Amino acid sequence: MAVHGALISGSNQRPGLLAVLRNVRCHVTHLDDIGDDLTVRARLLIGEGGRSIYTFSIQSNDVDLLAGEAIVVLG
Repeated sequence: MAVHGALISGSNQRPGLLAVLRNVRCHVTHLDDIGDDLTVRARLLIGEGGRSIYTFSIQSNDVDLLAGEAIVVLG
């Protein structure tokens, strides 16, 4: 998400920081013991002034594992 935010900002790529996670829903206790591939999706909701808000989800075999919103701030 930070790389995407830097690319769409139109300026030199600056370091990005994960500033806030909101409405996070965890359906598993660990991701590192999932034996199958993970599918990670992120969708930009708002991007302006070096800040971006994304929704994101992580799934495996069409099963929801983790989802929420993230605010990324470019340094």
